Amino acid sequence: MTGGTRGAPVNSSPAVAARRGGRGDRAMKSLFDKYDPENSGFISTERFRDLLATHGSELDPHKLEVLLALADGNADGKICYQDFVNL
Repeated sequence: MTGGTRGAPVNSSPAVAARRGGRGDRAMKSLFDKYDPENSGFISTERFRDLLATHGSELDPHKLEVLLALADGNADGKICYQDFVNL
């Protein structure tokens, strides 16, 4: 096999860092747990909206609604940890 280097990081997004484990994963889990004090494994879309506002994410209203729709794909008003990380 010829070509590029295998195993070299291609993307350093939080989701990729979380999948690799380590400090990024702990930070994401800690943030999620802060908004899931009941340890249900889910945060509500309203808490997710609060999280975005608190952590300085300045999205226009349309983009915010699109992001919320992506996070809550089955429209049950809840976002699981994996969907949170994927975003």
